[in-house]
Amino acid sequence: MPVETENLLFCELQLGPVRLKNRLVMAPMTRCRAGEGHFPTALLTRP
Repeated sequence: MPVETENLLFCELQLGPVRLKNRLVMAPMTRCRAGEGHFPTALLTRP
């Protein structure tokens, strides 16, 4: 990976109302907690 690209990964980014410290993000893992038929369970409704 070129050096310029590596440096961009660790720069702050404003994404709508959210300020990210870097550009490395992880997608929500809600599918791991889905029940039969891939529907959300009560676990997902808790804060």
